[in-house]
This record gives sequence, C-alpha cells and structure tokens, in this order.
Amino acid sequence: MNNFKPLDLLFFRRLIMPSVLTFLYWLLLAFIVIMNIINMCYVSFLGGLFGLIGGVIATRLIFELMCVFFSINRNLEKLVDLQSNNSNSPTNIEDKNS
Repeated sequence: MNNFKPLDLLFFRRLIMPSVLTFLYWLLLAFIVIMNIINMCYVSFLGGLFGLIGGVIATRLIFELMCVFFSINRNLEKLVDLQSNNSNSPTNIEDKNS
C-alpha cells in the first residue's frame, strides 16, 4: 500500500473490503461445505448434495459480483487520476485557449 495513512480509512479514501473479501469467501465456503456434509449424513443425502453444489456456486457468484464493484471503483479512481494529471499539462491548456 503506497502512502498509507490511517485517516484514509476513516474518510473512505482507501477501501479495506477488497482485502477482506478473500478471507470471507474461504470462511463462508468452509462453513457451507461442513454444514452440507452434516446435512448429507444426518438429514438428506440429496438435499445436502444439492445444497453443497448450489451453495458453492451462489457464494462464488456473489463474491465475484462484489469484486467487480470494487474493480470498477479502482478503475474509476485511476481514470480520475489520469484525467487530473492530463488537465494540468501545458499542452492541454494551450489547446483549450485556441
């Protein structure tokens, strides 16, 4: 993390959730697998099997969607930085005056 400042976290200039998403994904995936194996053993084998497959797929889709949102945010920040750097260059200022 370049130029990390704790105030950036307090004022939402830097997001911490993308770093936490991977940990939460694996934690939830382990929970789904354990609970559905228990379900397959004690309640219903097919119900546990379908719950396992559906739970893994649904969890992956939800977390990928969240990652896409954070990726869009990161790319927008890069675009804003590029635009602000380009608008301050002397060649662009001369073009605007013409």
